[in-house]
Amino acid sequence: MKDKKWCMDFSNSEIQKFTIDKLDYNVDCKYIVDDNYVTENCKKDFEYITFDGEKQEFYISFLKCQTSIFFRNSEIMFIDDNEKNNYTISDVYGNIVYEGKLNNLSHEQLLTMFCKFIDLLYRAENIEVIQELLPKQDGSYPKYNYWLRVYKQFCENSVYCFDNIKVEVIQKFTN
Repeated sequence: MKDKKWCMDFSNSEIQKFTIDKLDYNVDCKYIVDDNYVTENCKKDFEYITFDGEKQEFYISFLKCQTSIFFRNSEIMFIDDNEKNNYTISDVYGNIVYEGKLNNLSHEQLLTMFCKFIDLLYRAENIEVIQELLPKQDGSYPKYNYWLRVYKQFCENSVYCFDNIKVEVIQKFTN
């Protein structure tokens, strides 16, 4: 039986070119393979990239059929369209699940979208997550619209929409 081709089966060079190199901020990236830190020139596929050095509190994971961004004890899940029906309530419970179509996007488009999420979440001082159950349900788990309110210093107020996820960046002033 031939292996499935996942829409998020990225090469390291694609990840570097379309995500890391495009970040707006100079972040302390660490690449992880088999629970070990590696260089960006590693021959094995990246499993994780941290954006806060060795703290590992803000990072992205690459599982080919799913990519996730972890931040402040939250997870945004991007699931291959062909796999969504295999996910259950317990798989997605408490997480933010992107419901847009991914299989129609190129690797560049997908990685650029992940880059934008990383830029929006980077240096956030506080993040509120509001979810609203969608009226029309299909599939094996409940679907939601999400509104992320991201509070940061030194930024312009802005709003970005990614299908069922709206990210509002709000400048936080200090006393």
